[in-house]
Amino acid sequence: MQRLKIIPFLFAFLFFFACTSIAQQDRVGGWPLYNTDRFHFGSDVTIDGDYLFPSSYTPANLYTTPQQYYPNIPAYFNMVFHVLIYKDENGVEKYPAKVLPKVAFLDKNGKEEIIFKSGFPLIDTLDGSTYYQVLDSGKVTLLKYYNTYYLDNKEPFSNRITRTYHLGEYYFVLDSHEKMISLKTDKNDVLALFADKQAAVESFLQKNKIKFKKEEDLIKIFHFYNSQ
Repeated sequence: MQRLKIIPFLFAFLFFFACTSIAQQDRVGGWPLYNTDRFHFGSDVTIDGDYLFPSSYTPANLYTTPQQYYPNIPAYFNMVFHVLIYKDENGVEKYPAKVLPKVAFLDKNGKEEIIFKSGFPLIDTLDGSTYYQVLDSGKVTLLKYYNTYYLDNKEPFSNRITRTYHLGEYYFVLDSHEKMISLKTDKNDVLALFADKQAAVESFLQKNKIKFKKEEDLIKIFHFYNSQ
């Protein structure tokens, strides 16, 4: 009888151990790619072009909360489906079960270099689940959104299609009132955001050759304004 009493406890222990092992194997909490049809293009479509960012698996810190993250996990974004793909500890390709608040791709020294965040206010069809690259932050936040467009080339006498994707880049601003604004990269549209520091910004522009359609220069002027 004593042996029979031990068995239920043994099963309970094994079940707990199995659940703990599964949790440890995928700390991020995701679903295998091979177990879904959500991100398949179809058997008659050959995919080409640029639709991944970065272009291949890149080490990243994946944040499950604003403060907690799992470091150095191979990941990239599939911008066709706007989904993060990563590899778990066993090398299995997965996507997160929920939208992560932050994804930080690392440089060769392990420093966070390219930052994506979610949770921004609604604008057009883009809601809090949308990932934006954060280019500069402070009083106003400069964001970049990636979208894709494609061209199809149908093979003669066949149903097969070669679909070539291209990445499109769009800029947004989260202003000081927590409102999202679509940004045109021209002088008037940008300077309208800095009306409260107009004199300082004008002086900065006179001392620096700023091209508003050049992302590097766009970041410079936002960084200057946020530092005032």
